[in-house]
Amino acid sequence: MRRIVVTIALPAVLFFGGCGGSTVESPVDNNGEAAVEKTDPPADSGMNVVQGLTEAERDFFFRTSMGSDLFPVPWLKALTRKDGSPFLDNVERFGLIADPSDPSGLPIGLTVDPDPRGVRPAIPMVGVSCAACHVGRATAKGKSILLIGAPNLFDLNAFYSELFERASMDPAAFVKFLGKVAENEARKVGEKAGGLFDGLGDLLGKAEDKLKTGEKTFSQKWRELARKIDESVKNPELLRHYATDSIDAMKDTFNKLHQTDFDELIEALKNSEIAEGSLKEFAALKDGAGDRIREIMLDFALFKARLQYLKDLNKLHQGEMGGKTLPEPGPGRIDAFDGIRDLVFPDDVVPPTAPVSFPHLWQVKQTIWFHWDDNTNSLMQRNIGQAVGMGAVFDPKTFSSTVKPANIDKLEKTLNRLDAPRWPAAEFGAIDLDAAKRGEQIYAKNCVECHKLYPTEKIVFDPAETVEARNGRIKNLAIIVDLAKIGTDPNRVNNFAINVGRAADGSGGKPFAQALAQIAANLEKQAFIDNNISKSDQLLMDLPESLVKWPTNHGYSARPLVSIWATAPYLHNASVPTIRDLLDPPDKRPKSFYVGYREYDPVKLGYVSDEEHIPADVLNKPPIFKFEVVSTKNGVATPVEGNSNAGHVYGVDLSEQEKKDLIEYLKKL
Repeated sequence: MRRIVVTIALPAVLFFGGCGGSTVESPVDNNGEAAVEKTDPPADSGMNVVQGLTEAERDFFFRTSMGSDLFPVPWLKALTRKDGSPFLDNVERFGLIADPSDPSGLPIGLTVDPDPRGVRPAIPMVGVSCAACHVGRATAKGKSILLIGAPNLFDLNAFYSELFERASMDPAAFVKFLGKVAENEARKVGEKAGGLFDGLGDLLGKAEDKLKTGEKTFSQKWRELARKIDESVKNPELLRHYATDSIDAMKDTFNKLHQTDFDELIEALKNSEIAEGSLKEFAALKDGAGDRIREIMLDFALFKARLQYLKDLNKLHQGEMGGKTLPEPGPGRIDAFDGIRDLVFPDDVVPPTAPVSFPHLWQVKQTIWFHWDDNTNSLMQRNIGQAVGMGAVFDPKTFSSTVKPANIDKLEKTLNRLDAPRWPAAEFGAIDLDAAKRGEQIYAKNCVECHKLYPTEKIVFDPAETVEARNGRIKNLAIIVDLAKIGTDPNRVNNFAINVGRAADGSGGKPFAQALAQIAANLEKQAFIDNNISKSDQLLMDLPESLVKWPTNHGYSARPLVSIWATAPYLHNASVPTIRDLLDPPDKRPKSFYVGYREYDPVKLGYVSDEEHIPADVLNKPPIFKFEVVSTKNGVATPVEGNSNAGHVYGVDLSEQEKKDLIEYLKKL
């Protein structure tokens, strides 16, 4: 198993912690299989509609930036893996899904922001959007089925961890990396580039005893300035310029801070024996050589600042924290709330021991409350937080950020058209109608008390309607089930309830929800200001501030089970691989299983997860990950923090036939 755990600290992927809502019950055709709801596309689209979305709407959902500007596009495309292959090759190792029609060549959910806020001249930035985690894929009979809005088996931690590793370069490697970036960009216009960078990289990579006197002086000055830049970028005051002003402003800060160092470096360059040495190409630049060196070093400063910001945002924990062994999230999970606490309130850290599953999104359009414990009613605030948590830079004093609320709002409204996926009978097999009819009665007796059925009428959403008015027309069908009653892993609920600013004995302090609510509100308010969103348009995007709530609930939200078959693994912490396993008593459920294999099991309702049925050549390759409820270390079996598969004992006493009947009914929902 991987040993490094990356905790994504998001005031929003914190918001990955559970959405939900409802969809209408779909009609049933003459064969008894769930029929695809027919939704007429716009007259001028000429597109087929899938899950209620036109092709243009799907592309918008897959590729639109939320302002989570993670990394410059040219840099990411020039980055390589250990074997020298492009970093973006084989994105399936992270659980990302390739998008062959994306003009940028990026997978679903990695977006390009061509005009990042505050960056002049604009540097296109790659970001991570909701589609990376909320577009799933299942395979069956050699066919691949895209499940829009389903939780994806994206290993966010593996993606960030490898990105950090490959982007962490010494000065010599970075200069050669810049040469590769230059070569890639030059190919677009048929030019040659990179030789100058190679020469400088070679010099910086040599041992000092291999350098001429002048080269040695230059190399020493370069490394000393690089060391000072490393120290400078750890000062958040410098990073704020990237969010509030521009890259040019940040570079101006570095210029002023290191003016003497720059002058000494350039003077060393002029005095170096570069005409005969590794940097002989600089001789042709004459007086321009100093400017070029300054540009390269400033790019190095920008690179270091960006990497430092992302490392601070996504803390690396080496297996233990606060005396607790941390659970590895693996594909499809993240502990966002504990991550943001540790980032924003470093004096009140809580070990990230509560990873939760990415939720499905087709219920968002009929949902008033969000996350696994219904702890906010502001979709805009949780999505702004998601953008920040995924890489959007923000100033912790002014809360100015690179977030794009207009894009976020349009993404939310696109999701209002999203329908749940219907059971793919051609690939998974037809539904047994007689069994499903019996299963409907079992559901009514055992499940509907908590998991309500949606009304048959369909809500029509008006983009010109305020969020307050929209919410007033939605019946809240989610039910908070007290932790003592549901009995599932308590960490998610308990950790969220730990106060900020508490005493050493745990007493006193301020509710974390209250502290978090203020941060979310400040981010939203400033994003509206920065992006010139009018007061009237703000009400179309979110509730009035007085109506936004962030409660601390002491249980988990039970929602309607529409298309629940497409959302494996199950429970809030993804600790049970299939519905059939969930219908067994906790002591009979798997104590370990594999996640990341996409072959679907239509009998159990979930992905194939046992070692016996996963090909050997796939089993030990990313993104396949072994989920452990209990870990054995030094011969002692110990429960893994946050991974309990206990609780939710409903249906465990049903007969085998009754369980099969219930499963057939769930295929129809």
